[in-house]
Amino acid sequence: MKYVFVDMDGTIAEWGYPDGRISGEYKFGDYIGKNPINNVIAEILNLYSGSEENQKEYIIMTVSAVPNSKAIMEKNVWLDNFFNIPYPNRIYISQNEDKVEVIKFYLENIAGVDPKGNSILIDDKKDILIKGNEFGMEVYHPTKIIALFQNRMAELQKQNQQNQENVESNNSSSVEEAQPTTEVEDGE
Repeated sequence: MKYVFVDMDGTIAEWGYPDGRISGEYKFGDYIGKNPINNVIAEILNLYSGSEENQKEYIIMTVSAVPNSKAIMEKNVWLDNFFNIPYPNRIYISQNEDKVEVIKFYLENIAGVDPKGNSILIDDKKDILIKGNEFGMEVYHPTKIIALFQNRMAELQKQNQQNQENVESNNSSSVEEAQPTTEVEDGE
C-alpha cells in the first residue's frame, strides 16, 4: 500500500486567489473560487485510483496549509466538487507547520509505515519536494504529472487513429467483396 499525498494550491487548484491577489489576509471565496487544474487531477486519478487494483494499492490524501477553519470549510467544498476523496484522507496543517514532517508523522504513527518506499508526494514547491525526497518519498512536481497526462493522451490519440484506420480498411475491403457483379446478357 502506498500513500499519495497531494498538495492543493498550485498543484490541483490554481495558484493565487481568484481576485488576482497572490497573498494577503483570508477572505471568503479565496479557496472555493479557484479553478481546478484538470489535467493534473485526471492523471493523478488515472495513476492512483483509476482501477480496482489501484484503489487497493494507493490511498490518495491531500495535505494543505490553511490560515483558519473558514478556509478549511472552503477547501472541503472545493475538494467535494473537483477532487472528491474521503474526509479522513484530508489533512490540513497550519501555515507555519512543516508539511513533510506532518506527512512523516502520519506515515510512521498513524499508518504505521516507513515513508521510504510507501509514499508519493506531489507538490509545486521545490523545497518540499527536496525534503520529501530526503525522507525517501517518491516526489513529483505537477509539471511531471501534466507531462504524463499529455503522453497518455497522445498515446490514446495514436491508438484511436490506428483503430479508425483499421475500421476504414475493413469497411473498404468488405464493400469490395460485397459488390455484386452484373453481367449483361446478349438479348438477340
